[in-house]
Parts: sequence; structure tokens; C-alpha cells
Amino acid sequence: MAKLKKIRLLNLLFFIGSTSIFVGCISVSPHQTGRTLGEKGAVLHGSYNFGMVNEGQVFRGDKGSTEIRDDDNTTLHLIEVGAQAALNENIDIGFRMNNSGHFTGTLKGQILGNKSSLFASSMGTEAGFNAFGIVSVMAGFHVAFSSFNSLHVTDYLAIGFSPRYIFVDVSGYGPFKSWSYSGSMLGYSAGLYAGRKHIFSLEFSQYALDMPYRAYHSPIISLGVNFRLQ
Repeated sequence: MAKLKKIRLLNLLFFIGSTSIFVGCISVSPHQTGRTLGEKGAVLHGSYNFGMVNEGQVFRGDKGSTEIRDDDNTTLHLIEVGAQAALNENIDIGFRMNNSGHFTGTLKGQILGNKSSLFASSMGTEAGFNAFGIVSVMAGFHVAFSSFNSLHVTDYLAIGFSPRYIFVDVSGYGPFKSWSYSGSMLGYSAGLYAGRKHIFSLEFSQYALDMPYRAYHSPIISLGVNFRLQ
């Protein structure tokens, strides 16, 4: 009985680690417009992300195989929290962490527009690692570069599109199979942002790996809020 419980626990830990390679390994939905926070600005962030991936696209037994089976589909759920603060009028720093154990530090600088312009654009970079891998089945890190762009239709509504480049190095191990991936991911996040002080957002994100497979069959859907402290 004790051995059976141990096997079930190992399977659970492996499942958590393996289903977080894409979504849990990185912050896939930034919930950012092209504007920075402005002088002395600070926000708390929270989001819920939902989507489907096909494990067979990466966790395939034969590295030369291009077979993708429908029974490899996995539903992913990600909860992320974080904070962001202004260093000055046009530069923000922040951090995020999610329920897979991944921690990310962020830096964002506005290059076009201002806090009241119709169009705004910022460049961003981030780096993160999976602390969950220290004690369990997954280890990895990533660096990313983003271009945050938004069209502010009114003072209370904006439309955003943010292309991203991500380099990720991740590996996992379990009682029945092990896997690893190191390479690039290209993708985007597009969304609607509503509110003036506190921003509520709906984003769709999708990424492709640098191999002949798509990382996601359909976009990751994310609901988020940036709660402004000042």
C-alpha cells in the first residue's frame, strides 16, 4: 500500500511538471499595454490562463518522429501573481510567479507615445527560472524579449498586440519517461484592456517552437487584472 501511494505521488508530481513545460515554465500572457506606469506608479497583478497543448509535439519517444496523436492533448491551467513598479516616467521593473513554481523578473521601457497618446509602444525583457525543479520533477530557465504595442481608443479601452521571442531551456524526469527541450519560441499576445486606474484584460496568446510543430493547437486564453496601488 505504501509503495502504491509513493508511485501515485511520483506520477502526480511528474504530471504537474510535464504539463507546465509551456505554460508553467514561462509567463505566456503579459497583460501589458504599450504604456509604462509613469512616475511613482505601482501595480499588483493577477491572472488565470487556460489552454490546450499536445504533449506529443515535444514529449515524443522517437525524436525523428513527426506523429502527433490526439490522445496526447493536455488541458493546462495557470494562475499567476506579481507586482510592477516605476523606476521613472518611462521605465518599469517587476516580478511574477505562477503555480508551477516559475519565477520571472521583468524590465520594460516606453519608446513611443506618452501616458495620454493614442498609440504607445514599449520594449521589454525578462528572465526566469523554475524553482519547482529544485525539489521535484522539472528544472529550467528562460529569457524573453517583447514589443508591447497598444491603441488607446478611449481613456478606458485599449487594444494591444505584443510579439515575443523566448529562449527556453527545460528538462524533466519522472518514473516512466524523461524529456528535455532547449531552443526558441516565437509568439504573440493580443488583447483588450479596460479601465483607467485598475485595468482588467482579456488576452489570447500563441507560440510556435523552432521545430516543425506548433506549441499550441489553439490560443491560450487569459483573464487578468492590474490593481493600481498609486
